[in-house]
Amino acid sequence: MTIKFTATKRRSSRVFIAFSLAASTLLAMGQAQANRFGIDGGETATGLQGMTCAQSGCHSSGQDFKSSLAFSGDTEVTPGSVNDVSLVLSFSAPSSVTSAVAGFQAELSDSNAFLIAGDAQLVDDGKLSHMTPQSASSNTATFSFQWQAPEVEGSVTLYACSQPANNDFLQTGDDTSPACIEQVISVAEEDTVDPVEPSNFVAYDYDGDGLADVGVRRPSSYFQYISNSSDGEIQRHVFGKNSADIPVSGDFDGDGIADIAVRRPSSFFWYIKNSSDGEIQRIQFGRNAADIPVPADYDGDGITDVAVRRASNQFWYILNSSDGEIQRINFGLQEADIPVPADYDGDGIDDVAVRRPSNFTWYILRSSDGEIDRIVFGRDQDDIPVPADYDGDGKADLAVRRASNQFFYILNSSDGEIQRINFGRQSQDVPIVADYDGDGKADVAVRRPSTQLQYILRSSDELIERIQFGRQSTDVPLAAPVLTRMEMVDQANTAGKSLAFVEEEWADMDFIQQEPE
Repeated sequence: MTIKFTATKRRSSRVFIAFSLAASTLLAMGQAQANRFGIDGGETATGLQGMTCAQSGCHSSGQDFKSSLAFSGDTEVTPGSVNDVSLVLSFSAPSSVTSAVAGFQAELSDSNAFLIAGDAQLVDDGKLSHMTPQSASSNTATFSFQWQAPEVEGSVTLYACSQPANNDFLQTGDDTSPACIEQVISVAEEDTVDPVEPSNFVAYDYDGDGLADVGVRRPSSYFQYISNSSDGEIQRHVFGKNSADIPVSGDFDGDGIADIAVRRPSSFFWYIKNSSDGEIQRIQFGRNAADIPVPADYDGDGITDVAVRRASNQFWYILNSSDGEIQRINFGLQEADIPVPADYDGDGIDDVAVRRPSNFTWYILRSSDGEIDRIVFGRDQDDIPVPADYDGDGKADLAVRRASNQFFYILNSSDGEIQRINFGRQSQDVPIVADYDGDGKADVAVRRPSTQLQYILRSSDELIERIQFGRQSTDVPLAAPVLTRMEMVDQANTAGKSLAFVEEEWADMDFIQQEPE
């Protein structure tokens, strides 16, 4: 912390700017030595020992320059550190003084701390002084130097005095008393700040067991169906009474469990069913029907924030759960940019980011330092971005699924290597990447609408899990990329599916098959 502290004048201290005839001759040559009485002899003019100039016979008469001295520097330092200090003298010279000069003396209360002289300064017996008076024609003078803190924790007081003079080489007519300060400086080790830990929340984990659950929303009946990984039970929620509602997922109440939620484009409302207490949050946010929902934890409080990207003006609007403030971020300067928020820098805060199909470039605004990463990855305009932490290093990896050849391409953040995984043998397969096996790594996975099968390549053992769930081809997988979800909702409504409430009474079948797909 750096502060400026201005002290009032202390008349119990002294500083010397008196010269002998010989010294005045040297002054005219720019080589005059300031009076160092008190530095040589043990007494001091810094205020530490309390000797006044009047008692010493120096500056025995004069005028009031209304001087003050300010300290500029760190008041909290670490043991053994070398630190910059400036003392700024300000005064109002009487009209009779046309070319004022000034000097200073300083010392430290701790003998294990050391002053380091600046230009035209001298350290003698631990005390610092000017060697030649400094011009102060503008009624200010600044004395800059350094000091080294002791090696142990504690506090050190810097004593300093400065005095303007009329530059007539006499002991009279100068400031009647010096301006002095006593600045206490704390010496302590820096507090260690633990890095922000990423949230323990696992995306799409609706039962709180640390594993992502397979889930779908059926627009025709407003049902969300979720297959619990913990016990195999099926959750059935009638939620979002509009077939155009877009399913969204996140931990909006901070309990570590994904909440059932939708955004209604027609009214701009978000409806969120808290898993913690069953209460429903109704939040009107994103005043454009075409806004793209991009919920994520942008403020690092462990709670998902309601957020949208508006393609028409390229703005991100984020409602902080921590303080209710709205962030407005203009990022992704093309309307066609695809939002891909995730924690790419591993600071526990999701980063605003887009992928630009036209040039295959990812633009990432790092929350850790505000810098922008520009990375070309995925050499096909139709690549579907599926960022996630595939290598388990706590950072999201750039990744795409290429429908044309059914490959996943993943750029590891840990080592820069590229994974190429041929998975999902149909171009219509929908990527549903998540951590389904609970090993801390995202699993490559797809849903095949034609058969309603979910195929999951588990990163923990490289086995393929096949789960048949969601018995309609138009069911919208909750873990699909947001633009895919929006497109599937539109398709389901265009097809004119029945709006009748039909709840399946059968249990969706799931099984594990261990041979390759």
